[in-house]
Amino acid sequence: MKSDIWYKDQPDLGIDAETFTSEMDDAQQDYTLAKGISTSLKEMGVEKISVGVIKPAIYFLPFGDPVPEMKIPGTDSGRPGKTK
Repeated sequence: MKSDIWYKDQPDLGIDAETFTSEMDDAQQDYTLAKGISTSLKEMGVEKISVGVIKPAIYFLPFGDPVPEMKIPGTDSGRPGKTK
């Protein structure tokens, strides 16, 4: 994946239509992949998640309040290093 620089002071932003179309296609593919992963996880019962895809990485971010079953033994929360 390449990074393009766009210049707001140029009439065509310094980018050609082919590059713009390619970048938009990449963004659509990333969105489609993230949406598919999110849907699959929700169908498996996972709640309160955020999924992001920016090739070549997938970001899976669970969020919410920890429940007692999720807490790490010997800590005050689900965060390592935070003790009672």
